Amino acid sequence: MGTAGEWPDELIPLDAHPNPEDRYAAASWARQLLIRRDWVVLDTETTGLAGTDQVLQVAVLDPSGRVLVDTTVRPTCAIHPRASEVHGFTLLSLASAPTYDQVHDDIGRHLAGRRVIAYNSPFDERLLAQSAVAWGLSPVESLWECAMRRYAQYVGSRRRPGSDYTWHKLPRGAGPDAVHGARDDCLLTLKLIRHMARPLVAPS
Repeated sequence: MGTAGEWPDELIPLDAHPNPEDRYAAASWARQLLIRRDWVVLDTETTGLAGTDQVLQVAVLDPSGRVLVDTTVRPTCAIHPRASEVHGFTLLSLASAPTYDQVHDDIGRHLAGRRVIAYNSPFDERLLAQSAVAWGLSPVESLWECAMRRYAQYVGSRRRPGSDYTWHKLPRGAGPDAVHGARDDCLLTLKLIRHMARPLVAPS
């Protein structure tokens, strides 16, 4: 994905994009978001990736970066060791955190009626739903949009001609990779949206 300080799209000039219209469409999506207020950014950290895993941290930010939700969650299942290596949480560190049923309504209140932007939104949507189901609750219903897919469209790299655009890890700019946190990753997603919204200037 390049060296520290490089965004993946900076490695691919506009004139090298296989379909520049896709980059313009992704940039237009980002610009339209920035002139609206009916959306939020969400990120989760989880116990793992499987169909029985749950969220253990949830953050929701408004378009200005104001924190609406920032909470840890004590799960009812084990934390996969590889997941713990990524985010640093253990069952012991979450012993005093609220359980998901205690934060479900607050999360739903901030998502209701808004577009929810997440980096790899199908994953976050699924894990939130799994957490709700684990407590016998109805999953939060929202209109989800995936910033990761939009950014792949914006970058335009492919593993081979004709394949789908390559997905990229959430870019961290000039900062080194660090332990993941839901609020920090929301801020990075906002930064990414603003980055994509910059004016595109084709080479002369």
